[in-house]
Amino acid sequence: MNRTTPLRMKDEVPLQPPVEDLHGQWSDDQIQALQHQLGSSIIGNPDTVRRSCRNF
Repeated sequence: MNRTTPLRMKDEVPLQPPVEDLHGQWSDDQIQALQHQLGSSIIGNPDTVRRSCRNF
């Protein structure tokens, strides 16, 4: 079983399957925290990541 510690939560919980819309399950504060975190992410193939890191 995969387990994860959710962002800004104290208890370890099982990793949940993907959902279509987080707004029905998360508060606005949780969604904003996730968007902030993902805004600092670099995702892609090695060339994309390399280019994004240089531009960061």
